[in-house]
Amino acid sequence: MLDHFKVGKGAGFPNHPHRGQATVTMMLKGTFKHGDNQGHSGYIHEGGVQFMKAASGLIHSEMPVQDKPTDPVPEGLQLWVDLPEGEKSAKPEYQEFSDEQLPRAYPQGNDGDVEIKVISGETNGVKSPVTVCAGCWYFDISLKKKGAQVFQDIPSNWNTFSYIISGNAKMGDKQGLKAHSTITFTKQDEQNGLQIEAEEDNTRLVLIAGEPLNQKVIQYGPFVLSSEEDIYNAFEDYQLVCSLLLPSIQQICQVHRECIRWTNTNIFIRNRQRGIHVHPAALFSILDHFMRRPMQQERVIGALLGSRSSESDVEVKSAFAVPHSENDEQATVDSEHLQSMLDLHLKVNPREVLVGWYATGSSLNAYSALIQNFFTQQNTQPYNAVHLTVDTQNFNFKDAVKGYLGSSLGPLPKMDNCVFQSLPVDLLVREQEKASLDALAAPPKQTLDDIPALRAALEKLSAQIDEVLAYVEKVVSGEVEGDAVVGKALLSAVQSLSTRFEEGDLNKILDAHIQDTKAVSYLADLIRTQADIASRLSLLG
Repeated sequence: MLDHFKVGKGAGFPNHPHRGQATVTMMLKGTFKHGDNQGHSGYIHEGGVQFMKAASGLIHSEMPVQDKPTDPVPEGLQLWVDLPEGEKSAKPEYQEFSDEQLPRAYPQGNDGDVEIKVISGETNGVKSPVTVCAGCWYFDISLKKKGAQVFQDIPSNWNTFSYIISGNAKMGDKQGLKAHSTITFTKQDEQNGLQIEAEEDNTRLVLIAGEPLNQKVIQYGPFVLSSEEDIYNAFEDYQLVCSLLLPSIQQICQVHRECIRWTNTNIFIRNRQRGIHVHPAALFSILDHFMRRPMQQERVIGALLGSRSSESDVEVKSAFAVPHSENDEQATVDSEHLQSMLDLHLKVNPREVLVGWYATGSSLNAYSALIQNFFTQQNTQPYNAVHLTVDTQNFNFKDAVKGYLGSSLGPLPKMDNCVFQSLPVDLLVREQEKASLDALAAPPKQTLDDIPALRAALEKLSAQIDEVLAYVEKVVSGEVEGDAVVGKALLSAVQSLSTRFEEGDLNKILDAHIQDTKAVSYLADLIRTQADIASRLSLLG
């Protein structure tokens, strides 16, 4: 199978599995970034070729790179090659070559009109260094001038096809072959080779040939295997095992990294483990979003920002709400609001990236796959978006917050097709945040209504006045040595109050300061609200 792709920013091929085949990716324009669960990552630039032998299986992503507005839209060819039965269970393998590293053949001499880039196989005495392409031949042939010709030897028992990238060509007895045409040849057509002629300047094509494997081939989605049972096992392995895989390079880089975690208000240090590590600020933002939602709205969703070092090691540092609506027929997300908020957040903290999304509720629902793929397309690449569900009816963190890694099946997945694997979730706390969390987690003190609070304040004031009078009497009687600083402070306080008491009794004073009483009432209401929030958060541990 040969695919001519042209993929702009925001699209691409997010994480998806392969098993049983090799892929050959050649970039015609632009750059692709790739990475996989084996720790392999890098870039394929224009003219470069990557050979990936999936064999027993791996999970990888291939995403376009357009850092500047002037960068071309990435375009290339990807060939799938079936592996011999004995190689389907082998270890995955890569080979990568830049445009300059691939050898060329010039059948008419270096100044001739024919150039053949030898991607795989051998022609005109030039051999490719590739060893993982199951023995097939793959030639990129450029014919500079109209009428330029070349004859390519091909074993008589091989299957052959060609794809015209640009221009027009004549191949064998087939004429007028235009750009984007695919031509297959029988053994009789080829005999011992194929005559190729340009019918237009700057004609370019690829010629691919290989010996038939004479084995049963079953291709389903990203898997190319030999039986239905193998296909079933591949899907089962992908769903059950892929979430447990960590890139070996990432493991080496992070094995000595340590972090501080908070559980039941106890601080302890341990080696960092895979999973979703949530900062308190992000969790509070989610809860605040839920508390402020319209009463008719059952749940809320939003974006998660932070950092990640691998597919399954994610740090969620902040979150913001994204308006959405859903009913029995459809779900919609405000993509413009998401992009605007994301741009603002990245201006404040450019080190944070979009890592996934959250939703309140105890579990996934019918629209989770659709929303998951939407957020993955919002540039969480090269990784899939993670997903947090927060059960607001259960305020125990361990039971209320669940984490998932969602990934689509196949290189061209449907928007509503997604597989979710569970990821462990924990609360990640900095040392300086510990005191605040302890205060929030502590049982709230009982608050008083306005009148009882005012009465309690007056009683406390009366007790303090009695204490001051007792001190003054002891100083006057000589029981306690007087302190000049204290005496001056008391005299200043009495003098400041004496004129006010001359204006009227206590009732008049309270009436004159009724605004202060109203302010106290307002603050009491505010404290009561904060105490209610604290009582809920105290159960998060």
